[in-house]
Formats: sequence, C-alpha cells, structure tokens
Amino acid sequence: MRKILPIFLLLFSFFLIQESWGQADTAKIVVVTKQDGGKYTGVLLSDDGREVLIDSKEVGKIYIPKHLIKTIKTLEEAQQDDLLTDKKEEIEIKEEEIEEDPFDDGEFGYDNFTSTKYIQSDNAMPLRPGEAFLKFMPIGLEVQVPLKTNWSIGALSTYVGAPLVVKSKISFPVFKSSYFSLDAAYGSMMFGGLFDSGITEGGGYFNAGFTFGDRSNNFTAKIGAGLIHEDRSFWEWDELTGEIFIVEEGMQYVPLGIASFSGMTSINKRTQFVFDVIAAFGGFNGNYMTGAAAIRFGPKPRHRFQTGLAIMVQDDFFVPLPIPTLSYTFVFPSLK
Repeated sequence: MRKILPIFLLLFSFFLIQESWGQADTAKIVVVTKQDGGKYTGVLLSDDGREVLIDSKEVGKIYIPKHLIKTIKTLEEAQQDDLLTDKKEEIEIKEEEIEEDPFDDGEFGYDNFTSTKYIQSDNAMPLRPGEAFLKFMPIGLEVQVPLKTNWSIGALSTYVGAPLVVKSKISFPVFKSSYFSLDAAYGSMMFGGLFDSGITEGGGYFNAGFTFGDRSNNFTAKIGAGLIHEDRSFWEWDELTGEIFIVEEGMQYVPLGIASFSGMTSINKRTQFVFDVIAAFGGFNGNYMTGAAAIRFGPKPRHRFQTGLAIMVQDDFFVPLPIPTLSYTFVFPSLK
C-alpha cells in the first residue's frame, strides 16, 4: 500500500497540472513569436522587462529574453491574425488564378468571337450567344444570328441585293472536340433587274460537315450537293444564211457536287490564320475550285479585320492574278 500511494500522488499531481493549464484564464494565455519565426503558446507566468517566463505547451516552462521576441499576443489576438492572414493569402491566390484579360469584352469572355467563320465557309460548331455578326466585304455583306443553342440562320448579298442568299445551320456535338452540322442555303436573283435577271435564276445547296478542334484551332471538311436553275436559251448559228436559230429555251436545272476543306489557327490572342478550299463539280460553267488564305486580326474582340488572297481554277482555265479577300466583321455585343 505504501508503494502504491506515491505513484497515485504522482499521477494525481500530473492530471491536476494539466487541468489547471486547460482551465487557465485565456487572457493569460499568450502566443510568443520570436525574431527567428519560432512560436510558443502558453500561460504567461512573469515578465520582468528583460525576459518572460511562460509555461508553454511545447516545452513546458521556458525563459525567453525580450530582445529575441518579436511579438507577444493573447491567444485570441493571435487566432484572429492567423485567420486574417489565411483569408489574405486565399484572396491573393484567387487573384493570381483570375488574371485580367485585356482582350476580354467583359460580357462573354470568349477567346475567339469569330470561331465559326472561315473566309467564305462556316465550320460545324454552333454560333454561340454573343457571336451574332455583320460582315462587310468589298462587294457585299453577310449577317448571322444564333436562334437556339445549336441552330443559327444567316443571309448574304451584294450591295445591290442580287443575288440574295439565305442560309441555315444545325450543329450537333459528336465528341469532346468535334461537331457535326447540316447546312442549307438558297439564293436567287430576285432583285437582279440591273443584270437582266430575275427570281427564276438561282440555286441552293445542302451539305454535311465535320469540325475537329477547339474554338481557336480547328479543321473542317464538308461534302454536299446543289441545284442551279436558270431560264436559258440555247441557239445555233447558220453559217450559210448568217442567221441565229433558238433550238431550246426554258427553265434549265443543273445538279452539282460540292466539297470544301477549311481551317483556322491562332497566332496569338488577337490574330488568327484562316484558309478555305471550295470545289464545285458540274453546273452551267463546268467544274471550278477556289483556294484562299487570310489573316484575321483586330485590337478588340468584337471588331475583326481580315486580309488575304484567293485563286480560282475553272476547268482548264487558271486565273493567274490573286483576288484580294478583304472584310471587316462587327460582332454584336447585345444579342445573347
């Protein structure tokens, strides 16, 4: 019994000390931060001006000279400072992650506001909210507007209204970075009185396309069919009499096949390289193919300029002089 009693008293004293530290007045519990960054948390027992004595939870009682101490704060003050520091660091991290983009329009923040348009053709991606545009070219203009998530409509014409073409596109996502689209367009010379033409002359096409890539770097392949109609007269010249005879006249319908390969890639935030290769097989004037390449640029996301060159081949005839492909595109900010 006498051997057990000292052990019992020792254990009782240990628990008593722990309990007394845990129930100490929180006003006397301090956090001492040293000049070298070390910290001690405990009960402040004495402070004689030259050194402090604390009963720390790290190493027990310890004397710390005043010249080695950076700050002495109550536990509550230290906890508040730590909380403020954590919040400040969190805000700084978020500010670093969200860098201000000088090319962001402040509304949608797209990387590319003309992501669906090449030089003449369109890719299979849907026209997004905020991408409705009006494109001005030397001989005419084009407008496109999104109606739903995957459906857009558009129109293009010369400045005299002939021909006038309306078009529509429906897009479907296939994989993560690819789209499939169905396009249709029809145009006529309904306002072509200046060219001795009328509504009976025109045509349309229907095609299917695949686009691979993202909004700034992509490639598109399309294939389809078209039909051209025209009120035509066919004549022959009699060499003996010198007279011209009409041998056939009336509405003529000519089918044709269409294929195109197009793409774009970003040079930097404000500049893209785009190209178009379009071929048509059949028609009144035979087979032809056009190839064009251009640079699209602009200081602001909704104002895009384009400059480039195009060549054309028709059957065995090659146009030796490149044709300029100039345009200015304004993307409407208010249409969502």
